[in-house]
Amino acid sequence: MKQVLKWCEEVKIIEGYVRNCVYDLPRKKYELVSSNCNNLIKLMEGNTITENLAILSSENVEWMFFFLSEEYLLEIPELFRENFPPLSMSWETPNSINNAIIHSKNDVSKVISLLNSVVCKHIQLICENEKELILILDKYLRRTNFHSIEVILLSGTADNTILDEILEEYIVVSNIVVQDTNDKSKSSEKVYFSPFFTTNIDMYIESQNLNLYLNKKIYFDEIGNIKNAPESEDIIGNINEISSSEELKAIIENKNFQKHWNVSKSKCFICSDCEFRSMCFDKRIPYEALTGSYFYKNECEYNPYIAKWKDDEGYQTLEECGVISNENGFSINHEKIAKINALLWSEEGVETE
Repeated sequence: MKQVLKWCEEVKIIEGYVRNCVYDLPRKKYELVSSNCNNLIKLMEGNTITENLAILSSENVEWMFFFLSEEYLLEIPELFRENFPPLSMSWETPNSINNAIIHSKNDVSKVISLLNSVVCKHIQLICENEKELILILDKYLRRTNFHSIEVILLSGTADNTILDEILEEYIVVSNIVVQDTNDKSKSSEKVYFSPFFTTNIDMYIESQNLNLYLNKKIYFDEIGNIKNAPESEDIIGNINEISSSEELKAIIENKNFQKHWNVSKSKCFICSDCEFRSMCFDKRIPYEALTGSYFYKNECEYNPYIAKWKDDEGYQTLEECGVISNENGFSINHEKIAKINALLWSEEGVETE
C-alpha cells in the first residue's frame, strides 16, 4: 500500500514575523523553524518521500527529514490519510477559578475554604519566611484538594535544607521561590519572560481565545482586597467583607473582574506577530486601543520583529525598529525592519536562534 506523508494533528505551527515555532503539544516542547515551513508542509503532505525528493530543494529535503525524525511528519498508508480528526479547539473547565494568589496576612483558613468552593486547583502562597510557611502547611494544607502550590518567600534568605524537607514532605508544593523585596535589582516590576518556554495541549487550546495569565485567576492582597491579578488596577471587593461562596462567586462573575480573561495574545498589538504567543504567561495588563485591539504600556523584552531578546547582541527596541503601539493604534515600518534583519541575520539562520 502506498505510504504518504501526513502532518501530526497535535503538532501546531505558530507564525511569527521573522520565524515560526513548532509546538509539539504531546511532548510539551517546541522548535524554532523557518518562516516558510507552513507552505512547505502543504507542498509535502499527501506525497511519498520519493515524490518529495523529486520536487524539493536540497534545503527543503533537510527540513522534511528533520520533521520525520521528530515525528511531526508521519508516514502513513494513503488509505488512512483522512482518518485523523483535527484537534478540538474547545476549551472548557467547571472551575470558576483555576489559579489564586494569597498572602499569609489574609485569613488563610477562610480563603482556602472559599477557594475550594469554586474548585480552584492551583495556588501561589506568599509567606514571610519558611517558619510561617510550615505552620500554614501543617494547619491548613497537609490534606488538600489543590493540585499544586507554589510558594513565594519574602525573607530574601532561607535555609536550603529546610526548603528541601518541605518539598519532600509536602508533595503538593511544586516550587519555592525566595524573593528579596528590599533588593531593587530583583524588583518584581521588571517585565521579563524567559525564552525557555513550555507548552501542552490544554495551554495551547486555552491561548487561542483566552489570556493564559489572567484567565480564571484571582488575587487577594495583603489587606484582603480582591483583584484579578497583582498587576490589575480594579479592586472588586474584599475578602474580609464576604462570608459565603455565593458572595465570592458574585465577585468572580463581575464584568470588571473578568474583563481581561478573553484578551488573547492574538488580539494584542506586537504579541499577535510573536511566535511565542500561544505559550506566554505575560503578566502585563492589556489596554484597549481606539481601534478595538489591545496594546501594552510597557514593552516586552522580546522583539518579535527581529527575533531578539533584550540581552541578545543586536537587540533594538520597537521604536528603533519603526514600530509604534499605543492607544491610538499600531503602525510598522516594514522596510526599516527588513534592513535591520538583513544586517542581523546575514550570516546565520534565525530558525536556529
